[in-house]
Amino acid sequence: MLKTSIVGNSFNRYQLSFVFESVCERHIITRMELLQSYDVSSGESEEDNENVNNNKLKCEAEMKKGNVQEIQKDTNYFGIEHNSSYSDDSSCDGSNNKDGELEIGGLRVEIPDSDFWRELKAEDVKQIKSDASKILSHLPLEKSESSPAKWKQVGLNKNSQTVREQSSKETKLDYSSKSNETVSLQRKIFYIHSKIQPKMHTLSSNFPPEKLDRHIDAHGGVVNRVKWNVPSFSHLFLSTSMDSCVKIWNAFSAESACVRNLMHHGKAVKDAEWSHDGRSILSCSYDRSAVVTDVETGKQVCKLEHAGYVTCGKFNPVRRSQVVTGSTNSLQHWDIRTPHTACKNFQYHDDLGQMQDVLFTKDGNQFFSCSDMVTRDSADRNVMAWDFSSGVPLSNQIYQERYACVRLKLHPTSSHFLAQSHGRYVAIFSTSRPYKMVRSKRFEGHTLLGYSIGFDVSRDGSLVVSGSSDGRIHFYDYQTGKLKKQLTSGLDVCMDVMCHPVLASTVVCCSWDGGIRIFH
Repeated sequence: MLKTSIVGNSFNRYQLSFVFESVCERHIITRMELLQSYDVSSGESEEDNENVNNNKLKCEAEMKKGNVQEIQKDTNYFGIEHNSSYSDDSSCDGSNNKDGELEIGGLRVEIPDSDFWRELKAEDVKQIKSDASKILSHLPLEKSESSPAKWKQVGLNKNSQTVREQSSKETKLDYSSKSNETVSLQRKIFYIHSKIQPKMHTLSSNFPPEKLDRHIDAHGGVVNRVKWNVPSFSHLFLSTSMDSCVKIWNAFSAESACVRNLMHHGKAVKDAEWSHDGRSILSCSYDRSAVVTDVETGKQVCKLEHAGYVTCGKFNPVRRSQVVTGSTNSLQHWDIRTPHTACKNFQYHDDLGQMQDVLFTKDGNQFFSCSDMVTRDSADRNVMAWDFSSGVPLSNQIYQERYACVRLKLHPTSSHFLAQSHGRYVAIFSTSRPYKMVRSKRFEGHTLLGYSIGFDVSRDGSLVVSGSSDGRIHFYDYQTGKLKKQLTSGLDVCMDVMCHPVLASTVVCCSWDGGIRIFH
């Protein structure tokens, strides 16, 4: 087949190098498995030397007699079945013996005995040998364990595909480069965990957890926020810290819990938020920027530059490319597709102070903000309602007490939102006009002492969970407002706490000293 296709098309002899490359890929490499070992210094084994010497003696004898005899090959390297005999002018002229052998890295492979290959001239064979050397010379050589003077060809399987064999030492060092520079470990991050999948579509009653499940020494500084991912990927949660890092954790991993360490900020990271698909995050930092990062690749998608410290940010729940960030005396609307300039600045006739949190309603048409402004006449700026499209403030008389609010949460089942106040309680407000505070019920008993303590509401809305400056976690009944349980976390200051979006009675909390704990 090979001879007919080439001769019939009158190919040039020097074009045979291309043919030989294809033949090498199909046949030569698989036949190399038959060569178990050979000597480095001589390039061939003792058995090969004996075979070559015998072939030379036999050829010389044939040439002296002048008789051409049919020589059968024991090994058909190229996979070409043939029973052809040598011609008078090519029986032992070197093209089928010395010049007809390829020597690559000390390994010799003979050109097969066929009419097609016997017709090649010496120049053609040399050209083919040089082209084949380029193909095969890069194949890795591994030192044989049996003898230091023996070497074996590795990376060859039955399908002629190059596969490198790794030793156990190479496997351990697979994640570092030759210059010992650390390369991030590429692990599968986004999948539905076996613990999550059976309970994604069921709503279980939540109770305070009973025991510690995991303790993580997460950061070298204060951990400001911890947040679970969306329900589909809720085996993941993020943490932000004063050490300028945002870390992504796998809560149920038997390996290292940290799956990503994102270093896109130059100063402390105050807040971070998962996107709607759970594959990217918005992080807000004291380096006057907010960064959108692709978690799977760890690369920065866009950077939103601000004039002041960026301390909070949220994605619009409906318009998924729209973002609202809170900075010093300003709230800004951004589109991450055009990150160079803000789409809108939300204006107010007086200073707003340092924004602490932003919260959208479910339809995305309105949002609420809270700040740390505390003065004699600052009650109109503690909690404010805004129209997202027009940027007009809808109400500035929501919270009349002179305490700063540091966190806002939307209740999952009722038309209310909650705010963490420095008055040592969590207050309840209506999400519809006139946005009045529910004075008949509040959740009090924990302490803040000036810390920006976070809180959360369980998936079914039955529990309100808050951190505390004394290191405890407080669980309140939403219907009655009474304290159900105080859980000792073992942390110095419980800075933030969040309920799992799928698993009942599972919470994660973080501390002032950089630790993270998971309870269930």
